[in-house]
Amino acid sequence: WKKFDKWFKNYIKPFDSMKHDNHTYGVYLHQDDYHYDWVQEKKIEPNYYGDGHCYDDLFKDYLEDNFSSLNSRLNYDSENGMFCVYCQNKHDAEQVCFELSKLYKDEEKMIQLIKDTKQKYDYIFDTNISI
Repeated sequence: WKKFDKWFKNYIKPFDSMKHDNHTYGVYLHQDDYHYDWVQEKKIEPNYYGDGHCYDDLFKDYLEDNFSSLNSRLNYDSENGMFCVYCQNKHDAEQVCFELSKLYKDEEKMIQLIKDTKQKYDYIFDTNISI
């Protein structure tokens, strides 16, 4: 179990999951991980990738379109410096981490979702990705 747990924690990076109490699990993407340029595939400064609210809408729309049953059980609570969603059980938190980390590592999908989110919500994400 420890080997699997270690593998899973590495797989879901840059996302993180934490148990808060007996009934709540949080899934997080911290602001330091927004600093990524999908075009040049490198971390950048300053952050051109929006904030936690931008990712909140991007991930919420993605999960609603692809995992609506899971999405209906989530409570979003992102801030400027962090994407955050709360789940009522560990299985949901692990599924959110797994699906979002898989998405986050897929450059083509992320670029398309960033374009869609920029257009839909008028957000400023990566200035190098045009609509």
